[in-house]
Amino acid sequence: MVQLGSWREERTKPKESYQFIEKELIRVKLKNYELVDFNVQLNLVIMEYIGEQWQLIS
Repeated sequence: MVQLGSWREERTKPKESYQFIEKELIRVKLKNYELVDFNVQLNLVIMEYIGEQWQLIS
């Protein structure tokens, strides 16, 4: 989440505000990649569990 105080400070410096926004976007992208990675790992764990249960049944 962008802090409003720092956001206002950055907006008074036009040249730096673009870099600031770019950094925030990169940070958000990295967080999204972390979430995707977590989801993939979670799905693998669930699939392994289902596979093990299926082997026990058959």
